[in-house]
Amino acid sequence: MDADTSLLGTPPSAIIGGFGKCGTNFLGYVLSRYKGAPLSARACVLERIWQGWCGEINWPCDESHWIQEHHAYLQHFQNLNRTEDGAKYAFTYDKSTSYTTTSKCPVLIASALLGPGRPFTMFLILCDPFRSVWSRMNHVNANPAIYGYNKGYRMTISDVLQIAHQFASVHKPIFRWLKPFNNNSAAGTFGYHLQKATEMDLVVANYIKAFGNALALIISEKSEACPSYAYSRVACALGLPIIPVGQPTLVNSHRKSPGYLEPRGAAYDEMVRVLKSTFLPIYMTVRSQLLQHEHEDIAAWWNPSMFNDTEALAGQLGSSAANLSELGIGRGKPCEVVGSTRDTNPPGG
Repeated sequence: MDADTSLLGTPPSAIIGGFGKCGTNFLGYVLSRYKGAPLSARACVLERIWQGWCGEINWPCDESHWIQEHHAYLQHFQNLNRTEDGAKYAFTYDKSTSYTTTSKCPVLIASALLGPGRPFTMFLILCDPFRSVWSRMNHVNANPAIYGYNKGYRMTISDVLQIAHQFASVHKPIFRWLKPFNNNSAAGTFGYHLQKATEMDLVVANYIKAFGNALALIISEKSEACPSYAYSRVACALGLPIIPVGQPTLVNSHRKSPGYLEPRGAAYDEMVRVLKSTFLPIYMTVRSQLLQHEHEDIAAWWNPSMFNDTEALAGQLGSSAANLSELGIGRGKPCEVVGSTRDTNPPGG
């Protein structure tokens, strides 16, 4: 990649770090409705050079890319200083689920894009980990030519439960191949997603530490139940007027794919039962993180069986159970939009 400064685009005013299958593309759609600029025409060429396909930048989270090669990153964006581009778009943005797969990402992104006089918002969209891994199963089954080790292969409920039992049986969950699944990229993809789901609390903690009030945490399930939630949360974070929501939109959903299974029923409940003890600390920690950072209670939206220990939560927050309502527990209006606690400036303003 050359370093021709004439090719540099406008640095992004927002990045979406999405946990897998939680709605990264949907939130990108919301930002585009707020006049967020799509990637430049050159972006696809650059992406094919280094990752073999295009659609997202997925900039590697290492110092050489975010510091030494920052100019190469900026070549993916449109230059809004050009009259024709600036008239159509308000800001540039990036999105990727790869930005939640390593603890290095938050510090590197913040060091490259966060600074005095440089308006920037880091969005993290989260969803129930059990729901996300189940969605990954539907994802690999909707794409058997990519993930199946033979034509037409699809993961079965038995496969999912076998992997879940193995995953839950080790003290520190580390996915290893089961003999029936050797060389099966479907099972490998599912297992990798399961492994990464156990790191959600660590990822959220690292982003809170790196971005502070420049971080906006968004709950995927609330976006589905409350159409205006994501739109108003984005507007609040970016300091923009709220726009009409319009028709509900599904982006990259597999609900109409053959064999799609809803995240409910006996098999889903069994997966939750098998993995519950492994994931309980993650749910508890993420709940306290959202309560403190957003005054939002994920217990209103995620699997209710994971949130039945109020005393443990109070201890984790350093608060009495009687005072937890001040942080948002038991909020009477679950579709209420909780505004940002930070001062905001419009991108580019």
